[in-house]
Amino acid sequence: MNINEDEKLTKNGIVSVTIFFNSPFNKEFDIVIHPNRHSLDSTWQKDWNSPDFKSECWMVGSGVASKLDIISPKIWDTESCEHKYADTAKT
Repeated sequence: MNINEDEKLTKNGIVSVTIFFNSPFNKEFDIVIHPNRHSLDSTWQKDWNSPDFKSECWMVGSGVASKLDIISPKIWDTESCEHKYADTAKT
């Protein structure tokens, strides 16, 4: 996982969403970039009080008002069945 690259993707994403909606986000929120699916599942199991939860292969992230959890896009090719890092427009 490359922290600098993930941070750049995150900042670019925030700018893109802000431009698209022509409005800034109402509040700041935490962004957690997970190094693998196991890390994402563990977080969601705790956050959602669902200890047996296992994400589907297409799930790479989830956001609520205070937090965005996302698997590092750099590893989507191996951790996801639908999302491809090389598809830069969608990434």
